[in-house]
Amino acid sequence: MPFAYDDPYVNEHRATVENVVDQLTQMGFHGDARLDLGRTRRSTIDRSNPATRALVKSIPTIGEWLDLVPRAAALAPAYAPFEPTYPGGVGVSEAAQHYFANVADCRGIRSRAAVLQEVAIAHARTIDARAPRWLSLACGAAQPAISAVSRVRSGGGRTPKLTLVDLDRTSLALAQTYATQANVTVSTRRANVLARGGVRLARPRLARTEGPVRPRRGDWHSRVSAR
Repeated sequence: MPFAYDDPYVNEHRATVENVVDQLTQMGFHGDARLDLGRTRRSTIDRSNPATRALVKSIPTIGEWLDLVPRAAALAPAYAPFEPTYPGGVGVSEAAQHYFANVADCRGIRSRAAVLQEVAIAHARTIDARAPRWLSLACGAAQPAISAVSRVRSGGGRTPKLTLVDLDRTSLALAQTYATQANVTVSTRRANVLARGGVRLARPRLARTEGPVRPRRGDWHSRVSAR
């Protein structure tokens, strides 16, 4: 479906931020090129990297943000750059706020979230008989999913029943905090979504009807929840 996204956070500091990123990029890659970061990533950021040191030095409170990586809390300023604090209460400098608002990685995260939200919301509008059932695997703090539920409800639609699955307890706790702030009810499940046996969810109870209730073609929510 056609979709356009105008990032509400990009501002007049974009050129400055991109200049900083260009300077850091010119320092080159100083890690181990043989390291498979997708399988054996480090639990913390390597601050011995010259580009990392330069970034921490040039933008106040970026070091405090690096302390959050790789937890889901690190994505919070990408979704909401101008919040005064990071999750946990540490303050965010104005320079760091403009960095998160304008850097390409954060813009990409927000645009991806916007696309997925529109797809989910459009699907929710096609379900009339019952509330949609949404499942977010490896959900992290689930900001986009929670926001989408809130938008469906505020638009007068049937409020989706959202189930969040992640292996990290702190991510699920943060997701629950965001859900509470948005007045959205969610169910959480701690599980490894990469497990060979899959993730088993309880079969939902359906109201009694005169005939069998069958999921409509394309209703992936019903198919997933009924497995």
